[in-house]
Amino acid sequence: MFLESEEYERIITVFPRVCVDILLTDTDGRVLLLQRTNQPAIGQWWFPGGRVHIGETRLQTAHRKLREECGLLAGELSELGSFDLFFEIGQITYHDVTILFQMQVESGTEIAIDAEASSYGWFAPVQCQELNLHPYVIDNIRVHARLASRNLSLVS
Repeated sequence: MFLESEEYERIITVFPRVCVDILLTDTDGRVLLLQRTNQPAIGQWWFPGGRVHIGETRLQTAHRKLREECGLLAGELSELGSFDLFFEIGQITYHDVTILFQMQVESGTEIAIDAEASSYGWFAPVQCQELNLHPYVIDNIRVHARLASRNLSLVS
């Protein structure tokens, strides 16, 4: 369903949007980030993801967004948590309730981005600190990196 921009702007001033994001990592511990072409956060590096459609579960949305934005069929997804995000863009305040999932793919997996992103990159967590990322993005990358390093030390 497509809404005209005026109607959409009116709706988002009174209701939060429900979204999913996917913290996609590879077996080398790098994180996939997409450079956004749409508001909010246009031009910023972000996780793949987007809005939940009516009648769609959060997990179904994560599968759809991985397919649409990255050209990937989703494997096992783990839910990491939910977050409230607020963006002030001109006269509009976006309030997103975002559910963050995590998935790992083999290093070297081909990515095919769609028009939602102008480019993509695989970044080691230490590189992410240099990208001027939104606090939500960098905080979740840091938390995931700490958990991953703990899990590796438990296995060793």
